[in-house]
Amino acid sequence: MNASTHLAVGATVGLWCARMAAVLVSHKPPQVQLTVQIGVALVAGTLSHLALDAIPHNDGIYKTALGTAPVLIPELAIAFGAIFAFVFIRGLDPLIVFAGVVGAAWPDLFLMLNVNVSIHEVLHSLHKPGLVGSMAVQLVIAIVALVFLF
Repeated sequence: MNASTHLAVGATVGLWCARMAAVLVSHKPPQVQLTVQIGVALVAGTLSHLALDAIPHNDGIYKTALGTAPVLIPELAIAFGAIFAFVFIRGLDPLIVFAGVVGAAWPDLFLMLNVNVSIHEVLHSLHKPGLVGSMAVQLVIAIVALVFLF
């Protein structure tokens, strides 16, 4: 999946799972509640990454003559901007949402640094559909995730 899809889904899943965890630790002090919520958001974001990568997709948009940076850097800026605009508009906790985003991003960060995380590779879909259809599906997934975040 492309980065924006991972980030949008990670932010949303992290936030929703952290909200559920807050109910379970509502009797604990606020610092404990926040720590649990951040940890749950991080784990939920990571699990969302693995689940999304199991869906057949095409990442060919990143294959440019100049490498991945000309596409990835603007994409990350737009995705972070959209996510954190929603965070501040809705008054959401940025730490919890950021933990979901980090959880959703770290498996690919390790991949970019040539660090092999075997479960990430095992769960990654081997089927590569066409680029245009794949990008359309990924865009819909990202938009739906942001709607649930908003």
